[in-house]
Formats: sequence, C-alpha cells, structure tokens
Amino acid sequence: MSMLRARHIVLVVVPVVALVASLGARAGGSAETYGHDGVALGRAGAIVADDSGPGAAFANPAALGRVRRPTMHAGFQLALPQLAIDTDRQFDPADPLRPAIPAPVAGFAVGFGMPLELIVKDRVSLGFTAYLPSVALVRARAYDPARPSFYVFDSATEHYELFASVGLRLMDWLSVGVGTRLGAGQGGEATLVLDPVRNRFTRQELDTSQFTVNSLIAGVLVGPVGFDGIDQVKARAAFVVRDRSSFDVILPASLTLGGLDVGLVLDLVTLSNFSPRVWTGGVQLDVLERWEFAVDVQYAQWSEAPSPFLKVRNDISGEGLARLGFGDALDAPGPGQERVISPGFVDTVNVRAAVEGEVADGVVVRGGYGLRPTPVPDQTSATNIVDNTAHTLAFGAGVRADLPLVAQRPFWFNVSYQAVLMAPRRADKTSARDAIGSWTSSGAVHHIGVELRYCW
Repeated sequence: MSMLRARHIVLVVVPVVALVASLGARAGGSAETYGHDGVALGRAGAIVADDSGPGAAFANPAALGRVRRPTMHAGFQLALPQLAIDTDRQFDPADPLRPAIPAPVAGFAVGFGMPLELIVKDRVSLGFTAYLPSVALVRARAYDPARPSFYVFDSATEHYELFASVGLRLMDWLSVGVGTRLGAGQGGEATLVLDPVRNRFTRQELDTSQFTVNSLIAGVLVGPVGFDGIDQVKARAAFVVRDRSSFDVILPASLTLGGLDVGLVLDLVTLSNFSPRVWTGGVQLDVLERWEFAVDVQYAQWSEAPSPFLKVRNDISGEGLARLGFGDALDAPGPGQERVISPGFVDTVNVRAAVEGEVADGVVVRGGYGLRPTPVPDQTSATNIVDNTAHTLAFGAGVRADLPLVAQRPFWFNVSYQAVLMAPRRADKTSARDAIGSWTSSGAVHHIGVELRYCW
C-alpha cells in the first residue's frame, strides 16, 4: 500500500497548490476594522450620522443624499501590528504550530460622491469607495485549528473592499439610501488521472473561477434638525444595517489511478474573512457650526460565524480497494475525528464616540474612542482562535490648502492615527496534554492614514 499512500500525498499537494494560486478574499476588512476614509479614521469610526463625504457609500448610504457637489478622496493607510502570543510551551522557529504573528498591511483608499441632475436637482447622489491593498490584492488564510493566530488582524484586513451606493434626499431633514458590498467567491474542480505503471499523469485539469457576491447595505439619516430656543445646536440621527459576508472557497479534486480501479476525492472548503451582519445606530450634535459630537452603537451578529478553518474531506473508494479489504478505512476524517467545529462566537455590542471641531480657519481636529468586545469564547481545548477585547484611540487633523494655480476650490489634507489596544487575555487549557498549552495574548495595532480630498 506504499504506492497508494504516495498517490494520496500527490492528491493532497496538487489541489492545495491550485487552491492557493487561485485564492481571493472578500469580507470584513479594513473599512470595518479601522475606517473607510480620513475622517472616519480620525474619529474611530463614529461616523454613521455624519454626511462629510463619499465614504458614506460604506458607512451610511443615506448620507449620500446630502452630497451637493462632486467630491473625491484618495489616501494611503498603513497598519503596523505589534501583537504577541506568549505560550507556556517553548516552540522551535521551524515548528508548524508556532504562534502566527500578523505582518504589516498597507493599502490605498479611494472614493467619490456625485449628485445627479434628474427630475429634481440635488436629490439623488451616487457614491463609491474602495480599499486596495498594496502588496496582495486578495488574501485568505486558514491556519491549522491548533495553531494560535489572531482572528481579526492576521489576513482579514488584507483584501480589496468595494462599496457602491445611492442616496435619496426625500426632504431637507430626511434621507434614505441603499448600497452593496461587492465581493467574490471561488469555486472550481481539479481532475487528475495517474498511470501508476508509467508513473505519469494522463489527465490533469483545473477549472476554477471567481463569482460575484453582493451584500446589502441600507440606511436612513434624519437631520440636521434644531431645538426650540437653542439655535446653535442641531442634531442628526441615523440607522444602518450591513448584511453578513464571507469569501467562500469550494474546490473539490479527484485523482483516479488508471488500471487499479481506485479513485480518490478531496474536498477543500473554507469560509474566509467572515464579516457579521451589523445593526448600527448613531447620533451627532452640531454645536455652533464648528463642533461635532457623535456616538455610534453597533450590534454585531457574530453568533452566525462559520468555522474559520479549512474543512477537508478525503474519500478513497473503488472496487480495487474493496478487493484489498480496506473499504472506507482510508477515508478521512473518520467518525468522531472532525477537527473543524463551530467556533461558538457570541454577538457583541460595539460602541464608538468622537468629537471634531474647527480650531482655526482652515484647520480641523478630531478624535475618537471605540470599544469592540471580543466575540471569541475562551479557548480551553483543541482550537486556538486568538482575539482580544480591543480599545481604539484615534486622533486626526485636516488642513485646508488653497492652490489657485491648480484648482478653483481648496483641497483638504487629512492625517490620522489609531492605536488599537488589546486587553491582555489568558487561555488556560483543561488538558495538560494539549498540543499548544496555555497562552496569553496582548499588544497593539498602530494605524496611520493620509488622505487628499477635493470638492468641485
């Protein structure tokens, strides 16, 4: 049976190589984790009731209804993780189960908003925003269930994000909007036929493609509305829902051994970069037409999350194998040996707050705080999904630049910095024979953004 085992190894290696070569990713991402543009980054994402630009295509499509002139933004973002997983057991650098530490991720963010002159002028606006990583356009990882790895910050922010929306201003104080998160899935099939006598493949085919996946975004924006007797304060309120999304990779592969009547089938399935369905409500107060105070509360349905691990099913069958008396003995995983189980995530309530104000002519400062409780339960047994409750501190500034020789209207240059601080977390294993043992995770992610904005 050594030859059969060798062919089994070939079956495993070839489809995995094909899968990695064709991977793409779509869900979650940089916009949800950090922010979609320079204003959102400096406000820790407390932006759902704001109407400051084309980033509303992601944050709240209804805010596009208040875009009166064509507006665009383009920027660069850099995330620098400084995260650690300290294990009680010492690992050799070459050990495949050593903790995985996220690498820096850089990318470009662009967007535009444009009012349409339809039957009624300045009532309907279109918006588009996108995030494009600078190194890997798309990436998805599924580590071994036993390997400790950060769930959110490893590869979930290293893939493209596309949002397209339309906003309608029904009244001066009421707008609605709808949009879509444009994504993709990956599917296909690998087929191999091996002639064991001549030791060569007589057939080798791969058919794989990406298919479009769309997730709904819908929102409403009320305001600004004033208060009786208080002329210098106006309020806005908003509500947004974004549907769940994931990048699904399904790639079955088959290998037939010519002349032996033995067939091998390997199914590879993973649901990468899951983003939960979120319901967000927010309010904002505009004071003296110079200062803005905002609070967002978000309910994230993490309990719907699938397993983040690669699901593998191996089926070896055929009359030749049955004659040898093996039957289903070589199929994997066997009964009770499945390592990919539900992660048991729990729903979370995220809170964000921000302040923004004009401190001098043409100079705006902003800051924010965000709390994201972890949805990941205690890792006490076989799996090691690492995630910490995160506290985000954000700061930003915008400076107006008049360049009359370049453009008739001024540019705005925005800079931002975020420190995503991880509350230390300890995982104590229930078994002393656990492959990894107990561990503690901690650290921070530093995020820097620069952006140029122009309104025609």
